[in-house]
Amino acid sequence: RGEPFTLAPHFYELTLRTRRVLAKFYDLLLRPLEAATGLRRLAIAPHRSLHYVPFHALHDGFGYVVETRETVYAPSAGVLQNCLRK
Repeated sequence: RGEPFTLAPHFYELTLRTRRVLAKFYDLLLRPLEAATGLRRLAIAPHRSLHYVPFHALHDGFGYVVETRETVYAPSAGVLQNCLRK
């Protein structure tokens, strides 16, 4: 039997790779909207495959979105609009 596999020796490289992917998603999805979204609150009503994107975990190059913004999700734009009206 071989040694049990542990992530510890690979943790740093995995973290860097993950952060790079999260930064690419940030650049594609949120950076173009920064001026319109402001810096405090981010309301997301994802469509189709965007439901799988962890917007709160995206990385802007300095930190994760969840560290600087309140991030809320709605199942659809209609539901979000209804909630905002109330």
